[in-house]
Amino acid sequence: ESPIPNPTESPIPNPIESATPNPTESPTPNPTESPTSNPTKSPISNPTDNPTVQSSSSPTAEEVSLSTFEIVTQDFEPPLFWLPFLVKAIGAQAVLNDPNFIHTLFAPSDDAFTSVFPSDYLENLASTEWAFHTACLLGNHILENFIRPTDNWMTDERITSFSRETVILNAGEPPTVNSIQLVEPFNTVAMNGLVHYVETSPVVPECVGRSILVALQENPKYERLTNLIDIADLSDVVANTRPLTFFAPTNEAFENAPDAITDYLIDNPEELKKVLLYHSVLKNIYFQSRNPTTGAFTSEYNDFPLFLTHDDDDDKFFVDRVEIEEINGLGMNGVIQSINTLLLPPDFSLPSQSPSNAPTPELSLPPTPQPTPQPTPGPTPSPTPLPTSQPTPFPTSPPNPAPTFPPTPNPTFSPTSNPTFPPTPNPTFPPTPEPTRPPTGEPTSQPTPEPTEPPTPELTLPPTSEPTFPPTPPLTSTIRAIIETVALQGGAEFDDPDSYQSKALRYLEDDISAQDDDTEYIRYYSLACIFYASSGVSNEFLDKEFPNVDTLPGWITTFNWVTDNNYCTWFGITCDEGLPTKLELPNNRMYGIFAPEIQLVSDSLEVIDLFNNFFLTTNGSGDEGNAWIGKMTNLQNLFFGTTSFQYDGIPTFINQIPTLAEIDFSNTLYSDGPIRGEAFNGLSNLRYVDFGDNKYTSSIPNEFVF
Repeated sequence: ESPIPNPTESPIPNPIESATPNPTESPTPNPTESPTSNPTKSPISNPTDNPTVQSSSSPTAEEVSLSTFEIVTQDFEPPLFWLPFLVKAIGAQAVLNDPNFIHTLFAPSDDAFTSVFPSDYLENLASTEWAFHTACLLGNHILENFIRPTDNWMTDERITSFSRETVILNAGEPPTVNSIQLVEPFNTVAMNGLVHYVETSPVVPECVGRSILVALQENPKYERLTNLIDIADLSDVVANTRPLTFFAPTNEAFENAPDAITDYLIDNPEELKKVLLYHSVLKNIYFQSRNPTTGAFTSEYNDFPLFLTHDDDDDKFFVDRVEIEEINGLGMNGVIQSINTLLLPPDFSLPSQSPSNAPTPELSLPPTPQPTPQPTPGPTPSPTPLPTSQPTPFPTSPPNPAPTFPPTPNPTFSPTSNPTFPPTPNPTFPPTPEPTRPPTGEPTSQPTPEPTEPPTPELTLPPTSEPTFPPTPPLTSTIRAIIETVALQGGAEFDDPDSYQSKALRYLEDDISAQDDDTEYIRYYSLACIFYASSGVSNEFLDKEFPNVDTLPGWITTFNWVTDNNYCTWFGITCDEGLPTKLELPNNRMYGIFAPEIQLVSDSLEVIDLFNNFFLTTNGSGDEGNAWIGKMTNLQNLFFGTTSFQYDGIPTFINQIPTLAEIDFSNTLYSDGPIRGEAFNGLSNLRYVDFGDNKYTSSIPNEFVF
């Protein structure tokens, strides 16, 4: 797909790749270093594959002494300016002067250039930032061998130029190239080829003949993107902004994105515009192997940076760790870099997802607590004071702060229950005899002091109410005690209030309602650890790659995570009968580490999919960071390819998962060690394994020979 063939593919040197760059020019990528590719068109055959083109014999040095480049700089009247100027701008004059490079050059006049391109665009082409475009334009004016219209052109002769585009030649009076008339002098012989003069228009290739927008519209794999560009009202921006590098998501990118995100963007054009602008940089960014472009480049949305990296071993380029699938597609106003994953800016979130802790749940705001004081039973005068004063606190206190504020029951009773026992008998003695005498008038009731002993049933009142007050809602200390029984560090991890484990514990203590089963607290804790350990958290690889970035974005999709008190509603979690069976978070911008606390839900979890979270790593490179794998004894599928999980080769923990059917740890840091065959012993259900794109120190083991 390169508009300029690689010299290794043909004995004819490449006029652009062999050119010597001007050392005084800026370090913008030199087009001489790598062929460019156009993702908007199909590959075109090498010029040497054109069978109908016949070469005339080359003139001898005695016959002609000027090269094609010397002819266009010396022999034309009026002298040509733009063609030699552009050739020099990319350092290609040395190639056009090479006597061993036999070619045919179409030489447009200055009027031909200015009739098609504005002067400011021609000035752009003369700068190194537009070097690939200039190389593509000039390469479309160069054909291999001697091509004479007088002796071997046919009608509609199709020949591939050095820009990998097809030019159409027609013999006639006068002859034409792409319907552009050649004028005298043509067939001007040089020591290394022929020169044909073109007066009305240059032979314009697609790379500078159509905008980025048109290039996208003409390629079916960008159908969804072009529709969204229209919805976001960005057509004019993509068509006319210059220079522009557009990281263009393919149809596959939108298919890979969660439906919740694509639906939201379609329904909210302003948010869609932000996301698409995040894919654009006001600069021509060319990718080339020998001088790779890397670093941070400011996007057109909110000045958020896009981070460009290069894998030297595999010669792959990445933007925000998303691989560039097809590099250096050219449009008249910039560059198209094709990607199969949608990029989302750091501040993007769906409206209902907020990673902050949810407000205190309903249990902390008791709905029923304030029952009115119970009416005094009239017929039984002596017990009256006791029921009216004592029961009141009991109904208000039990439902109220028990779950969230363990100590509150005590203050509601004021100084314990002492005031209700000793103090009350004394006041009750004086009042009771007086009211009992007037109504009854019977002296026999004088022994009322003894009946005051029945108030001893007071003792029966507190016990009956007490059971209602310390019941089900556990105290926070109780939750911690439950978690400490399974904590991987025995509870020491909670000594650091900023550890992801402490954050997960606080989430349980603050937000999770009473559970019937202690194991439910453990499941919530395990899953919350996954979130707090990998959302917006740095690690050694991020610190090394981007040392100056202070704030990292969180997960792309956090829907309901640690905000809804039912983990079965959290994005990426699938439950069966209330238990988590699948954890699927691929392409979700997980950073930090993958928390080994995942092993606490090993009894139900069957699928873990973390694919393409490149900066997600393990908690250490040895057993301590990977041993959790062997604990997942019910897993069927385990995918963590294209992450930064690290281990010395392949760990043997894998053979402890008897149910394992599929595993993918390709393109990880499970490298620089042996392929331990025993890792796959006893896995009778295993049917798919991918550990490609890793480096090992051993050969394929016998366990893979059937």
